[in-house]
Amino acid sequence: MARTVLHVVPDGDRWAVRLQGSSWNLAQFRTKEPTIDNAVSYAKQHKPGQVIVHNADGTIAAEWTYGNNPYPPAG
Repeated sequence: MARTVLHVVPDGDRWAVRLQGSSWNLAQFRTKEPTIDNAVSYAKQHKPGQVIVHNADGTIAAEWTYGNNPYPPAG
């Protein structure tokens, strides 16, 4: 099963949740915290899921994985 990867990214003067590979927003909020909460909730409901939180400058601030994360990784 493919992992659902969500990115929390700045979008103008707001923050957005985007599915990896998509240019449209799954959700959008005024501040970062509720955006992260929304992304985490979605990832937990669509396991296996991953949330990658970006800073305003595009660097990665945090990353969480929910559901089965096989070890050792394939490949």
